[in-house]
Amino acid sequence: MNAGRMIGVLILCLLICLVISSLYLKRDGGIRTVTLVSSGFAILFEVIWLIADWYPAFVVAQILVIGIGFYCFTISGKLFESDKNTGSNRWRITRRLLKSVGIVISSLVSFVVIVNFITPAPLMSVVQSYKGYGNSYDAPAPEEKMLEQGHLKISDIEYGKDYPNSYLDVYIVNNDPNIGRPTYFFVHGGGWTIGDKKLEDNAYYEQLLDAGYNVVSINYALSPGYTYPVPLQQLSQAVEFMQEQGNKYGIDMSAVIFAGSSAGGQIVGQFLNVQTNQAYAEKIGITPVISQDAIKAAVLDSAALDLERMGKTKSPVASSNWIFYQFSRNYFQKEHLLNGTDEYAEQGNVIAHVTEHFPPVFIADGNTGTFPDQAKDLATKLNRLGVTNELYLIDKNKVRLSHVFMDTHSTYTTDYTKKKLAFLRQVLNQ
Repeated sequence: MNAGRMIGVLILCLLICLVISSLYLKRDGGIRTVTLVSSGFAILFEVIWLIADWYPAFVVAQILVIGIGFYCFTISGKLFESDKNTGSNRWRITRRLLKSVGIVISSLVSFVVIVNFITPAPLMSVVQSYKGYGNSYDAPAPEEKMLEQGHLKISDIEYGKDYPNSYLDVYIVNNDPNIGRPTYFFVHGGGWTIGDKKLEDNAYYEQLLDAGYNVVSINYALSPGYTYPVPLQQLSQAVEFMQEQGNKYGIDMSAVIFAGSSAGGQIVGQFLNVQTNQAYAEKIGITPVISQDAIKAAVLDSAALDLERMGKTKSPVASSNWIFYQFSRNYFQKEHLLNGTDEYAEQGNVIAHVTEHFPPVFIADGNTGTFPDQAKDLATKLNRLGVTNELYLIDKNKVRLSHVFMDTHSTYTTDYTKKKLAFLRQVLNQ
């Protein structure tokens, strides 16, 4: 059950409690009638939503709950004063007060639900602020830092001026820019709403550097302030910048592995479709910026590959379903009053637009509250097209692995890294 339905069930239970308590009103027949009738209609629409998954019924039910809440709160206030003046017992007053509080809470929840139903932007802005992320044209001056393993990090290099967060970090193996090495070009995840390019606190990237890959990691503008296709355009800008300035930092853009995690995987997958599918690039109006020969491979970690399934994770986790769904609505400006297919979401569907020219790709995901079905579907289509790929999925009956499990330390993260590096070695040596 997803989070929206859980809220629906909770409000339905509260409405039923309200109806039952209203039946015991010994006076104020008009109040009882209004409460029973309005609650009855709210229950009806809530049930229609839960059974038929018809969104308009969900909205109507929440509007009715808000109306009931304001009505009951106003009337309860008057009755509360009346009870005090007539000397009613404390339990009667307390019961009425508790019921009013419950109604107000239900109304507030319904109000938030309706606002979020219309647009997730306010709630996503709260999440973004709480997590400490945002959009800015200001960044610290580029700084060089030696990492413990002897690798060099150059941080906050500005790659563009059109959008905020247009900064990238470069990692040079052994602080030696004179050796030609493959470049691992990474785009972070975070639902297109949160996340950052900082990498050195994650063993995932230490192992890449130790294996001999220079790394470029980019930031991009975050939604809801900036939505599709801005991050896709920024990835193109970052690639163009490194093509022009890469030699300055010891970066070889003639042998690039494009990688992305979660939402970053969607951005990378769509970017690669633009580079390898001319008809698709022309359709969405984004110009390719790097030759297919320079794209040696791709890595997609827990990538969102089919936006219509963002709220339908496998071994579903209700909170994941709900938050992924809101992230996709936020980024792709998707309206769901009729639950229809959105043009932007269709454009962002990586699976739908891959061709036989897609680069060799290592595809990995967890199995709980994430998108293993989408990973399988991409691998199946690539196999049909004759594109080299490897799919890394672990049976959920063996161990439960969450979304982006490869960002954590575990035996399976080590195994994942080992297989990924072996795949890349094989592809690059061909």
